[in-house]
Amino acid sequence: MEIVAWLLTAIAVACVALAVWRFVTLRSRGATVLIRRLPASGEHGWRHGTVQYQGDMLGYFKLRSLSPTADLTLDRRYTEVESHRAPSDTELHFMPLGSRIVQFSSRDQEYEISADRRSIMALISWLESAPDVRQEKYDHKSMTQRIGRRTTEG
Repeated sequence: MEIVAWLLTAIAVACVALAVWRFVTLRSRGATVLIRRLPASGEHGWRHGTVQYQGDMLGYFKLRSLSPTADLTLDRRYTEVESHRAPSDTELHFMPLGSRIVQFSSRDQEYEISADRRSIMALISWLESAPDVRQEKYDHKSMTQRIGRRTTEG
């Protein structure tokens, strides 16, 4: 019985340590946002968190999550802004003043993100600066190595 108590205590300490680590590291980096997956009705579905830009990927970290990795990852090459709007009266109750909402799609899934004007401008600039997938040039040598083909000199 004593071993079970020690095991439960160790698990609780690990969860608290992970929560503190995630809170401290994520709150000091990235932009604070609210995001929700569409379709959603009214003010339901909004989740607080932060976003971090990592090259061509955007990582969204939920505020109430213990995962050390991003809860949602978006590739900017496959993400498009659909529209933007001001928050509704009911959404203003839980969103910071000056928030804007942008609707975007990524790989056949639609989302809305709410943030302050600077964060929205950064998001749109980051998305618009993405190279077109069709225009990317690939190194043929690395491509053949990736798919497992070997070239032999004859």
